[in-house]
Amino acid sequence: MENTNIMIKAVLYARYSPRREESDSIQTQMADLHAWCERNDVVPILCCFDPAVSGTVRLRKRPGLSSALDHLKKDMYLVVRNLHRMARGLGAAIEIEDEVYKDIKAQLASIEDGGVLGSDPNSKFARHIKYCVHEFQRVESNQRTSRRMLQLQAEGRAMGGNVPFGYSCEDGMLVPNEDEHDILDLVTELRASGLGCRRIARKLNEKGLTTRRDASWSSSAVQHLLKKHGDTGESGSKSSAQA
Repeated sequence: MENTNIMIKAVLYARYSPRREESDSIQTQMADLHAWCERNDVVPILCCFDPAVSGTVRLRKRPGLSSALDHLKKDMYLVVRNLHRMARGLGAAIEIEDEVYKDIKAQLASIEDGGVLGSDPNSKFARHIKYCVHEFQRVESNQRTSRRMLQLQAEGRAMGGNVPFGYSCEDGMLVPNEDEHDILDLVTELRASGLGCRRIARKLNEKGLTTRRDASWSSSAVQHLLKKHGDTGESGSKSSAQA
């Protein structure tokens, strides 16, 4: 971009994914955006950001981006590091671009995509292809992750930080926890006999049995356990209300 005597104002926007390892920090992105503005005689008037927000989230559900567009005026720049910092899907991208170009009549600049981006049909078409590629890569990555998780689960490996009740995690493997299995068998037996969640909790506490966190059993804890193992506990709740 050629230098002129007219200082163009800009709003800077940064975002990183909930999966933080996919992108640089807000501070790193903002440093790059400020450096681009300095090189191109652009004056940043506001810095907006959305930490740990997916690029597929639509415009008005992103507080940082919403604020950026609320302060963006005609002929100003909305500056991002690259297109997928702004959006990771075609639907979200079109919604944002329409507001920038049509409603506000401002400009969009991406420092890794050639600087100031054109609003003509050919330029928009080329960008839309990029958005579609980003969306395809995201979906493909999610599918690979899901397949890997199913494979690990089939091998008996623990997934994430929540170990199912009745099991313990040892060296990344799920192994039966006999004490919890005994509690689960007793809860199932009492539930089958027609007791409600409140009475089941009372029975467990009378036997000196505790939850995984060494707390006394409550009706809600029993109901949650039953729900996790295929019983909604709804009729049990009615019985407990009558107890």
